[in-house]
Amino acid sequence: MSTISFLWSKYTNLFDYTLTKTGPVFGEQTNLVYRIATETGARYGEIKKMTVLSFSFHARPCFIRLSASDSKGKEGANLILLDDTAAKIKTFLTGKAATERAFNLPHNSQAAPIIRKDLADAGVAFRSDAGEDVDFHSLRVTFITNLFLAGVPAATVQKLARHKDIATTLRYCKIPPGPEVAAIQKLRDLTVTCQNDAQLKTSVDNSGMKNSVDVPEIALSA
Repeated sequence: MSTISFLWSKYTNLFDYTLTKTGPVFGEQTNLVYRIATETGARYGEIKKMTVLSFSFHARPCFIRLSASDSKGKEGANLILLDDTAAKIKTFLTGKAATERAFNLPHNSQAAPIIRKDLADAGVAFRSDAGEDVDFHSLRVTFITNLFLAGVPAATVQKLARHKDIATTLRYCKIPPGPEVAAIQKLRDLTVTCQNDAQLKTSVDNSGMKNSVDVPEIALSA
């Protein structure tokens, strides 16, 4: 089991847990930070630099304006927010100054230890059966993998992931075996359909009647 499919099936448990942490504000903050990472693909360093002004709650859909200077790729972007998450963030930020940091996060080096402790406290192992560890960046991989699982075209996933190279996006995708099996099943169904069409064409032709079904020759010979 890959790291991301391992985390993908577990991170809801982590979200539920963060709200029960000692100190309601800290718990809510952690919950929102994890949601932003998983639902927008934002990196820890990018989230850390977000201010109240970064969030546009009047637009539809709501989004986070990531400036070029705060982005790893040094290109600005609008990160679309799910309505429920946007509403929670808006409530959390109420009362903060416009230029204030949205979240009070420790140094980047603390991101992995924090999420591992949260996973452990939530009763979720941070290491998969294959020996792969989950860290904060796994939430970004979760975001990309979920887009592929939802059937989003690769070019769109690349744009949302803010990757310059599609090959990078594909490396991030950790699809569990289920969709692969379903894809092969569809191929088998297509093959059966083509064979049936070929049989129909042959039987009609042999009878001497004019064939009314136009089956492409490439399908018959495949």
